[in-house]
Amino acid sequence: MADLPPDYFVSSLQYTKKTFQDGIVPSFAKAGVHGLVLVAQDEAKLKEVEREVLAINSKIETLLVALDITNEIAVGQLFDKIQARFGRYAVHWFITQRSMRPEMKEARYCMKPRLTNGGRTLTEITSFVTLSTNNMDPNETKPKLNGSSNGAPNTKITEAVTDFFSAHPNIRFVRFQWQDLSGLLRGRIIPLEHALAIAAGERTLRVGPVAFIGIVDNSLLPSTDFKGNDVLVTDWTSLRTRQRLDPLYASVMCKVVQHLPYLTQPNWNLCPRRALETVVEKAKQTLHADFLVGLEVEFEIMKATDEGGYVPYAKSLGNCVVSSYRDPCFAFIEEAVVVLMDAGVKIDAFQSEGNRGQYEIALGPLPPVQAVDQLLLVQDTLKHVFARHGLVATMSPRPLPSRRQSSGQHAHISINPPQDEESFLAGMLQRLPQLCAFGLPYEISYERVKPVFAGNMVSWGTEDRAVPIRKVKAGHWEFRSLDATANMYLALAAILSAGILGCVTKEPLVLKDSGIDLHSDNKYGEMLPQSIDEALNRLETTFEELENMMESRIIRHYLQVKRYEASLVQNMGTQAARDLLIELF
Repeated sequence: MADLPPDYFVSSLQYTKKTFQDGIVPSFAKAGVHGLVLVAQDEAKLKEVEREVLAINSKIETLLVALDITNEIAVGQLFDKIQARFGRYAVHWFITQRSMRPEMKEARYCMKPRLTNGGRTLTEITSFVTLSTNNMDPNETKPKLNGSSNGAPNTKITEAVTDFFSAHPNIRFVRFQWQDLSGLLRGRIIPLEHALAIAAGERTLRVGPVAFIGIVDNSLLPSTDFKGNDVLVTDWTSLRTRQRLDPLYASVMCKVVQHLPYLTQPNWNLCPRRALETVVEKAKQTLHADFLVGLEVEFEIMKATDEGGYVPYAKSLGNCVVSSYRDPCFAFIEEAVVVLMDAGVKIDAFQSEGNRGQYEIALGPLPPVQAVDQLLLVQDTLKHVFARHGLVATMSPRPLPSRRQSSGQHAHISINPPQDEESFLAGMLQRLPQLCAFGLPYEISYERVKPVFAGNMVSWGTEDRAVPIRKVKAGHWEFRSLDATANMYLALAAILSAGILGCVTKEPLVLKDSGIDLHSDNKYGEMLPQSIDEALNRLETTFEELENMMESRIIRHYLQVKRYEASLVQNMGTQAARDLLIELF
């Protein structure tokens, strides 16, 4: 044991199994934990450990006890005595699940979880649980636990975080992610030890004040103010890992709050995830209603050329033709779907789509925020899987203008209870031209605004896929004026806000059902915008009511971002812009 740090006192009862000697103890040393190390594997040794521990007179900083004993009563008695002798904040426990009794699990959740650099080594021992309280004040009566990483302790969430990382001991990094207003998924990668400190409320994660001022080509708004910083506020309920794809990683979605030196309060005005949360909560308060959202992901498979462009790779027939499932790339789609299902994604179905070379994954319904979290995981996974095979999966709305198809990201939206469904639908229809600015946010998006593709006039119809809003059943619609370049948090916040406004003001449903009233002259309203500039112009004149629903100033900032971005993309040229969207979306 001479290779151990000199400030460790190692009991003569130290079990010499290589896992403990070369794994746990050195990794604790790397983490800055010093103190007494005691290990026991049989009940006779357990009694000796008890006598030795209770005989200690000197003050120690940390006690590490590793136990692998089947007698949970004996282990529990030692557990209680050591906790009473040293206080729970001084003890690190490694206890196999087979010897853990319920009281220990409760103590486990009262302590700050910590996984060390030796996490891989721990997998050699069955289901070890790590309990640690390093850096806690021994005089505290309550641990600093924070499930949402924003200052409000949440023991249940912290318990879930602990369970998650205990179940996946090979994870070494966590990607903290948010979606910017150009629709790009962004993220910082944090080592697991620091991520756990964030979960415990002991650390915050900041980025420069640029979270929502980036443009699609990764430039910044000319008016960027570099004062302050943006803080990532983690939603630990979105924690996921893709063990078949990148087993060293987990990912978690975040809200973003601005901290500016000239403001006394944090600023939530620019966060689309927060805006969607606010709208969902407002629906509960004003309408006593909840929403579910199920999203469809349409995509094509491309291959990069030496000249920097893209050519189609998948060329088989679509529309569920079985021969399309024999296309060589379909095995990669299956690979991605398995990764997603293992990660907990709700997959309803997947099939070939369109005329040729297109596929679709239909996702199961979830509450709005969780539905978007799930969508972003699916999009990133498709990109990741195909990149490993030297290909590009793209959800861009029109990657190949020569093909008779476009890729949408249709949203199935249901309201429960549905008694205000007509007013909700009327609210969406009344504001549909403005909503295009969120759901169809690039010039290329408007190549889809055609009859059949997504509909080009304000209209709705029961089971009519040639209009922007298809009614499926009472209180359930498919909103079709959407594609994968949208920030879906903001797009859904705007769509739901429009519907809620219709309910609050009791707006009448004027347009007839195009799926039923075949001979009516009142099935269609005005033309939808035919360009992003036209959509932004429509939004600019009426955005205040939507922004008030979101209780933020996000739309006026969105208008600024998208106007600058639209001019920049226009200057690129159509093909360069098309290639950029293929790469990114």
